[in-house]
Amino acid sequence: MDIKKIKRISDLMYYATIIFAIIVIGKNYYDRWKLPEGVCPVNNNYGMIIFSIVLLIVSFVTTTFIDRKNKTSIISDKNEVKIDKPEQEEK
Repeated sequence: MDIKKIKRISDLMYYATIIFAIIVIGKNYYDRWKLPEGVCPVNNNYGMIIFSIVLLIVSFVTTTFIDRKNKTSIISDKNEVKIDKPEQEEK
């Protein structure tokens, strides 16, 4: 797969994670108002919270993979031997 495609997928996954996490937080606040006192709304949304955390971790890992891949390609480009042509003297 091309690095640009992986980067785009990683970016989309990150944005989806942020949107999903905002939805989960909003649902927790909404559930807290509906539930009686002393009941934890997080227990009802535990699966969604875990899913958003997993999405964030996967996004982080793919971004780290892309950064390392780019860094190694830059380093390998710098280590290439370049042969310069001798400059011609002006007469």
